[in-house]
Order: sequence, then C-alpha cells, then structure tokens
Amino acid sequence: MTPKEFELQIARVLRAISDKTVSVIWNDKFPDPDNPTQLRQVDISIRDNDRLTIVECRLHQRKQDVKWVEELHGRKISLNAESIIGVSSSGFTSGAIEKARRLGVFLRSLSSLTDNEVAAWGSRTKASISYVKFSQIRFCIVANNVREIPPFSTINMLRSKDDKVHPIQYGLNACVSRLCEMEADEGPFTVQLFFEQTFLGGMPVTEAILQASWRRIRCDVALPTVLAYQDSVVSETPSVLIEKSLDSHTEVHHRPNGALAMVDVSKSAPESCCFLRDVKIAAGKDVAITGVGLLGIDQSTPGICDIKLVFTTRTSADYLAFIEK
Repeated sequence: MTPKEFELQIARVLRAISDKTVSVIWNDKFPDPDNPTQLRQVDISIRDNDRLTIVECRLHQRKQDVKWVEELHGRKISLNAESIIGVSSSGFTSGAIEKARRLGVFLRSLSSLTDNEVAAWGSRTKASISYVKFSQIRFCIVANNVREIPPFSTINMLRSKDDKVHPIQYGLNACVSRLCEMEADEGPFTVQLFFEQTFLGGMPVTEAILQASWRRIRCDVALPTVLAYQDSVVSETPSVLIEKSLDSHTEVHHRPNGALAMVDVSKSAPESCCFLRDVKIAAGKDVAITGVGLLGIDQSTPGICDIKLVFTTRTSADYLAFIEK
C-alpha cells in the first residue's frame, strides 16, 4: 500500500462510519485563515455544517511519537479547525498517546490482521458480480428508403442527440434486462428496437433489428486482506473490520450495527462486451448487510464491441419476414 492508497483507504472508512450529512474529502484544499490567497492542503477533511475536522495520515513502519502529535496540534490551531485526527499504520508511542490526550488530538490506527487472526475470525464474506456477454452482434438499421442512407456509414456516425449513451450500447443494455427477466436460453436471439432522437449522419433512425448471441458470466471477487480500524488507541477491539480486494476498491466494512459492502464494478468484467447484471453479497454467519454500494459504475460500460452494421428497408423481404414472426 502506498501513502496515497493509505489515505484513500482511510477516507473510505470515514465515509462508511460517518453520517450521510457529513462531507469527507480526500486531498482537500482551502484558503489559509490568515492568508486567504494561499491554499492549504490536508490529507482528508471532514465537514459537519460549519465544523471542520482535519485528518492526517502516516504510513510508517515505526510508531509515531510526540513530535508528530505536536505537529498535528499546531496544524489544528493554524487552520482554525474544530478538531484534528492523526491516523497511523504502525500505532503510537505511550508518550504520544499521553501528549495527544492533553492537547486534545485524536489518534486512530489502521493495520492488517495477521494470517492467524484472519483464520480465527470465522466465516468470510463472499462477493460476486454477474454479467451478460454478447458476441456475433449484427445491428440492422431500418430505413424508409435506401437512398436515405448516407455514404460510408460507420458505427461512429450513429449517435443520439445528447451523445450520452451510444444507441447500440443502449440497445444492448435493454437486452440484458429483457433476456434475464424472461429467463431465456443462452444463445442466439433477435429483437426489434425503437429509438428517439437518434441519427446516422443526418438521417433520423427510429428502428433497428439486433441479432446476437448471449451468455451469462459470474465473476467471484476475492477479499483476502482484512484491515482493522481502531478509533481508540487504548482499545484492543477495532471499531471497523475491513475485508478488502487486492485488485479493486471492493471492500466490506464490518461495523457494530452491521456490514456495508462497496463493490467496484469498473475493473471486474472478465471479458470484453460484458454488461453488468447484478451484484451478490453473502456475509458470514449472523452478519447483517445494511447496505451495498456500487463504485466505478460510470467506468463499467463495455463500449462498442465488434459489430456488423447493416441496413434494410421496411419493404425488404428480410424485414417483412421478421415482422411476420
């Protein structure tokens, strides 16, 4: 884990344990109270209405000492913060703990559980992401007249008016829900699609026929690392236990009131042209899942796969045969 990754991990923990009205910002910058033209940077800021709490993180092998606690206290005063928290990956010396208690500096720690501690923990959480995989895609645009079709037509020329979602991607997304809800057999299928405010070059496109083959794919997400976040350096009982993936930001936060799962779907697709279907979380015995959030959902779109783009008209034999089925 790098210092940046350590800070981001702490930010995710703080978001998980904070009230929804509280703002937690990593790498925050704001004007210096005494020199407003100068921006000051903090590892993490926590804002609750007008109250500012600063969080500083240290990823070191040695325990943090009195010197860092005094630096934290000075930073709190300098930036006019309500409070300040120091988070260490290696704990604190006894002198640092006593100094922090007198100065009103809050100390926290985040550390990895040993293999023996993990083995003694008991049942682990199981997470999986399901996808629909498309292949052999044939997208047939229906035109009123072949003369309307612009020359050198390509998929990149096909667009929606707002350019938010590519029309073919929109069509495949619709197929994911329809095929799964119908519990259709995997394999080839044909569907008729209708569009609004969609164009191929300057030609309006209102209808298309999509042919493809589909199958389901399930991807299990391993959570091999367990971290312990303690909100009291004198307590041996962690306030949050975190099961964590090594390949993504997927993690499960075990809190006293239940477990919160955050699943990163941006990097989990095992193959190209896979569309997200659902996420399943199975916690250990007697563990209640209080919430499941999806991370990276905007980056999980599969883009445009290998697609054969063809054209037909409403008077063609192929089109009429499809409609009559």
